[in-house]
Amino acid sequence: KVVVWGKDPAYFTPSVISMIASISSLPSVTVVTPLPLSAPVKLPAEVVRTGHLKTEEYHDLLGTATHLLGLGHPLLGPSGVEGVSYGCVLINPVYKKGREVKGMTSQQDYIRDYVPDSNCDYELGAGGLDGVKKCLEKTSPLTGVPKEFKRENYKMRVKDIFDELFMGG
Repeated sequence: KVVVWGKDPAYFTPSVISMIASISSLPSVTVVTPLPLSAPVKLPAEVVRTGHLKTEEYHDLLGTATHLLGLGHPLLGPSGVEGVSYGCVLINPVYKKGREVKGMTSQQDYIRDYVPDSNCDYELGAGGLDGVKKCLEKTSPLTGVPKEFKRENYKMRVKDIFDELFMGG
């Protein structure tokens, strides 16, 4: 099951809709999106639109998915981290050189850089579909929460940041 990260209709450009249609036609792939049911976006009939979900419902959805497909926006939203925490592999869009957003080279640089086993990159734009298909073929579902997201490691990262900022490293 592939969950599409994004519920704003603006993220569903014609090229994104075409990519979702291609993915949803693959054998053994179910595509689910929390795109509001009232959103004026025409998706293929086989794509499951849940509409807005409560936090618990969204987490339940992520818990049954194998992949979370980023569309490039929102930048650094919580869904990437939530998806990885629930065992999804983030299919992470990479911005073309010179088109970085706020210094970011992908939708989720943190996951890309620090939890690479939970990440699979694809290039936004032309050729993106091939990259997404490769991510679906080559990446297997993860088991358990990556060590980088466990509370003790999070606390260590925060401590390191504060030590560096206020203690000079």
